[in-house]
Amino acid sequence: MNALINAKAFLLLLLIPGWLTYTDPAKKFTISYPKDWTPKSVNTAVAFLSPRENANDNFQENVNVLEQDLSAQPMTLEQYTELSRKQITDAFGANAVVSTAPKALAGQKAMEMVYTMTYQGRPLKIRAYWFIKEKTAWVLTFTAEPSQFSKYDPTGTAILNSFALTK
Repeated sequence: MNALINAKAFLLLLLIPGWLTYTDPAKKFTISYPKDWTPKSVNTAVAFLSPRENANDNFQENVNVLEQDLSAQPMTLEQYTELSRKQITDAFGANAVVSTAPKALAGQKAMEMVYTMTYQGRPLKIRAYWFIKEKTAWVLTFTAEPSQFSKYDPTGTAILNSFALTK
């Protein structure tokens, strides 16, 4: 039932006028985002930043897309998931991982993990999706302050779910 509700919410968000599509021809992917969010290239990733709510809003909720080359150390989705879980719990504590579940994304078998962390003294909550295609891990994250997570989660999740690989 939740998958059906999420699918309906995703389709409704895509029908809202003003969603744009970001295309990366070099990395061969597309992703849709609200027109009031700002795309920004950051090193080897692209981030989509929410608009500031007011002058005191000093954290912009964001969705990030990162491509990670695994050719030097190929691994399965299960191995990548276990490594990610270990890195998160080692860095942020045994209770950092809130949930982990299988997922499909961009026509690929994927994983979803929700976890919490503190970055530069700021508590954050993250919904991460990842999958492996050939020797590349694709990692997509939606990040918000815990107090804002439920407010922005439908939009963040819709952006994540709009990700598609192109040829």
